[in-house]
Amino acid sequence: MRPPGCAAARRGGGAAAAAAAALRPAAAGRARGPAARRAARPAQEAELEDFLFGGGAGVGRLLAGGAGGGEAGIAELVRAAEADAGGDDADGELFFEDRGGDDGGADGAAGPGPGSARLQQQGGKGKKRRAPAWVDPADRDARVAVADAPRLRKLRATKAQTELSGAEYEAALRRQHAKLNPRTGWAAAAKRAPGGAARGGGGGGGGDDAQEPDEETAERLLASGSGLLLRGGGGGAARGGLLAPGTLELSRLRDANGASPSDAVVQALQFHPNGQLMLTAGFDKRLKIFQVDGLRNPLVSSLFLEDCPIHTAAFAAGGATVVAAGRRPFYYVADLHSGALERVVAPPSLYHTGGAKGGAKGGGARGGGGGGMKSCESFAASPAPGRPLLAFLGDGGHIGLVSLGSRAPVGSLKMNGSARAAAFSADGATLVTAGGDGVLYTWDMRSQRCLQRQRDEGALDCASLALSADGSYLATGGAAGVVSVYARPAGLLAPLGGGGGGGGAGGGGAAAGFGAPPAAPAPLKALMNLTTTVDTLAFSHDGQMLLMGSRLKREALRVAHLPSLTVFSNWPTTRSPLHYVHCAAFSPHGGFLGVGNAKGRALLYRLHHYAEATCSSGARRRGPAVVFAAKRAVAAALAPAAAAPVLLAPALAFSSGTYLMAPIYLTLAFFPRSKLSQAILSSALLPLAFAAAYAVLAWQAWQGGDLGAVQQVLAASRPLPDAASLAALFQHKTLTALAWLHLLLLDFLTARAVLMDGLRQLVPTAHSVLLCFMVGPLGLLSHVLTRLVVHRLRGDNAAVASSSMWA
Repeated sequence: MRPPGCAAARRGGGAAAAAAAALRPAAAGRARGPAARRAARPAQEAELEDFLFGGGAGVGRLLAGGAGGGEAGIAELVRAAEADAGGDDADGELFFEDRGGDDGGADGAAGPGPGSARLQQQGGKGKKRRAPAWVDPADRDARVAVADAPRLRKLRATKAQTELSGAEYEAALRRQHAKLNPRTGWAAAAKRAPGGAARGGGGGGGGDDAQEPDEETAERLLASGSGLLLRGGGGGAARGGLLAPGTLELSRLRDANGASPSDAVVQALQFHPNGQLMLTAGFDKRLKIFQVDGLRNPLVSSLFLEDCPIHTAAFAAGGATVVAAGRRPFYYVADLHSGALERVVAPPSLYHTGGAKGGAKGGGARGGGGGGMKSCESFAASPAPGRPLLAFLGDGGHIGLVSLGSRAPVGSLKMNGSARAAAFSADGATLVTAGGDGVLYTWDMRSQRCLQRQRDEGALDCASLALSADGSYLATGGAAGVVSVYARPAGLLAPLGGGGGGGGAGGGGAAAGFGAPPAAPAPLKALMNLTTTVDTLAFSHDGQMLLMGSRLKREALRVAHLPSLTVFSNWPTTRSPLHYVHCAAFSPHGGFLGVGNAKGRALLYRLHHYAEATCSSGARRRGPAVVFAAKRAVAAALAPAAAAPVLLAPALAFSSGTYLMAPIYLTLAFFPRSKLSQAILSSALLPLAFAAAYAVLAWQAWQGGDLGAVQQVLAASRPLPDAASLAALFQHKTLTALAWLHLLLLDFLTARAVLMDGLRQLVPTAHSVLLCFMVGPLGLLSHVLTRLVVHRLRGDNAAVASSSMWA
């Protein structure tokens, strides 16, 4: 905006000069002194005074006028000035916006240069734009070297351009300013009408007014629940369309299960299709549903499965049903509308009699051939309401298909290798499975035949897979931490030829793909940001992000930007409380990200790229019905059984054992020959108390499902558990308390042996006993060294020096 001072001064100079010319003869007689002094000044000074102050004679007349000529004289001066100014309409605008750099013509491109002293028409609207009040003549010949200065190189149109003239430099600065500071879109009037013609062109007094939206657009805008400034006015529209790579904008909210945290690892986490509900499940045998709003996240429903520590849970049949299963030959189905909870035993027809052994992670029975499907813990649920199917991963590459409507088996599929992972397409018409041999299979659910297969490039063992909602991407995760991203449908799989398909209904189908070896197309990108087994993969609803995680390493979670096939570098950070990630998911509309960890927390994050975190207006109207139905199901859900009683809290056992042993160690160290110390050494009461507390905690761990975590670690061991797997066990409070009581008892027995040997050998043991309190092996080593030094200094014979301390 050009300051109004120049225009005001210019108009004031013209009007004041005319008024001074009219009043100069009348004021000459009464202001001879000032007029004489003014005549003696140079002509330039007098002209400047008239320009700035409106003429000395006119000012003198106003100052010298009497009482009768005050307001009337001012009004007369104003009328005379307006008459002499010629009534220029443009002078009536004290403020106007200078858009000289935005015009598309040659003059506009060069800005208000030295030759632009004429009035210009703007956009054919009949609106005049006056030339600048002042132009520096030096700009005409100015030359600016833009190639030498790094800050000015961005102003060049081409790399070959080294200098700019004054007008070109001004226009380039205007363009750069407009690029860095764009105009607010919602505040700027549209330049063209919907029909394509320019608004206001060719006359008409309403050309400057914005055209009113039609009735349909206004109704759609008012009916939507989104902000009025969002593009399109519809619900769920993305703020920016395409997601920018490099930096992920998100903020942490209150934990999704903050109203009722889990007492064990969160094994399963998923959003409802309407985006308002989230389910969590774990080894505490509880299936919980929360209403996710980012603020309070209240608990809607909680189901307790008395005989089933939950390994996998998911929404099915379009979100009307929840399926939960564990390492048991049965599974549970909960209806959110009716509140019914049904325990379904896997039918005998779902079992197979093959002798092949499935993989350890395939969900089937380990060991022994011919045992059949003994566990329902690994399954995939079809998200399509019209095809409510479950695919259970069994032993020996067998996949059992069960209808959710009838709870009866409807078919069986057979892979060449073990079945490790499965995922349905969004419409439920296709099932993709992955095996332990690194081969992927695509099955047609209508004919239950294998359509295509491929070998996952560079992967010896496929541990997880995921399909994007639009079917354009497929991602696989391997045991080495490599995530391969494939494009669908062209680059996904190689079609089988002839009659290579297998797997008909009824379970008797042949294995798929005998004959030609599977093709191995190159993936779009192999992401190597993880180093341990990838067991969590999830796509965002628009296919722009891929979530990948591993439960075997702390903070092992990454988010990939699929259009650029890069990983976001700003999150997670070292301060992100991810811990050991066991499951994660995006909300159906992309606004929320949920992460379940080994601490029993379901972390919730808000992704700012997406305008809405839940659902569109149509799905939102259906959402409360599901929420209210789930609330009605609380009483029926809690009816089957109550939670197991807690006889000894893990935290109490941990602290009580520590505080009890501290005075005992002090007594043994400094008063070894006292009656209390002799009673402690000779009595079995203390070890029996620890054994009783240990038994109670072990029973509670078995009832609460914590021992299922031990089973899982032993199942994944090759052949023995590693440090990372054992570290994950100590995220359970009960297991941690068990291990602590175990160590306290072992350290006490070591300290007892050290003290009794020191009393027999007359060796000081205070320092060794104190070391046994927390670090028993160091206390034992200290006592052995102390014995050697004391015997050497006393000159004891070899028989005494070499006597065993355990005798």
